[in-house]
Parts: sequence; structure tokens; C-alpha cells
Amino acid sequence: MNEILKKLKRETEKELLKLREEEIISPAIIKEYQNIEILFVEDILDVVLPESFRTFLFLKKKSFINKQEILGLPTGKKTTSILEATKLLRIKRPDLLPHLIVVSLTNNSALCLDILNGNQLDAPIAEVSFKKNTPPVLFSESFKDFIKTGKKTSKSKEIKNLMIVAKGRIRIIR
Repeated sequence: MNEILKKLKRETEKELLKLREEEIISPAIIKEYQNIEILFVEDILDVVLPESFRTFLFLKKKSFINKQEILGLPTGKKTTSILEATKLLRIKRPDLLPHLIVVSLTNNSALCLDILNGNQLDAPIAEVSFKKNTPPVLFSESFKDFIKTGKKTSKSKEIKNLMIVAKGRIRIIR
């Protein structure tokens, strides 16, 4: 599936560039390209993004909420996106399940969509420290609420079902 999506992405990028040069580009073409980009990211990260985040990605490439950058889809340039940031988190925190998708980065932590505890419409936001064996903490009840208010929830609780521990050893599940 990954190879098919890569080929489709390359072909779509070529068509998009050609149409952009001819100045014949419609919102439908852009939306289709964004949909392919989202499918590509989902395939690489092996997750399905909730509808609230997919809508955000369609409407905005990146955004700032309370001075915090919210990441978007990968671009042709070497910039941070949800893809690169999530790969970085998975390297730094192999003790976590792969159900966290980074939406914002700081020096010491990341805000992540918690796909495991969400549903197809929305997902909570977890704050994840880069320190190993530190459980993620609930940051917002939903991505939708986070986008609206930009505020942290008052119910700051650990989310332990995202940790991987088996017989005293860390086990990576892919």
C-alpha cells in the first residue's frame, strides 16, 4: 500500500505543478491532493487520523494557538510536520505505543493526538515529555476543544494505557 500511495503522490504532485504553471487549479484538485497527503501520512504512521484533525489539515497548513505552533502536512521543503515530529517522538520515546501523533513540539515535550483514546471524529490531546518512562498527561479533552480555546484542561491526569511495559522490560510494538 505504501508504494502505491508514494506513486500516486508523485503523479499528483506532477499534475499539480503542471496545472499551477498553466494557472488552471481548482479547489477540488487541491483538496484531492491534500487527501492523498493525509492518506500517505496515515499509511506511514499506521494510524487513522480523527475527522477533527483531518478538517484542520484541509483548512490550514499550519497554525498558531496561544503562541504554540500546530504542525501540518509535510511540504516539499525540509520543515517540521506531523510526520517528522511523530517519527522523532517514536525514536525518543520507544516506551510509548505508536498511537500518538505529534501536533506541536517544544524543547522538552510534545502535544499529541491520542488516537488510542479517541474515536473517528475526534481525539484527546496528550502532553508527552521526552523523558523516558514518564506517562503522557491529558492536555485537552479533544482536538476540537483545543483549537477553539487553546487552553489546557483542568483535569490533568496521567494516561497510562499508552505506556509499553512487559515483564519489567520495554517492548516496542509496531
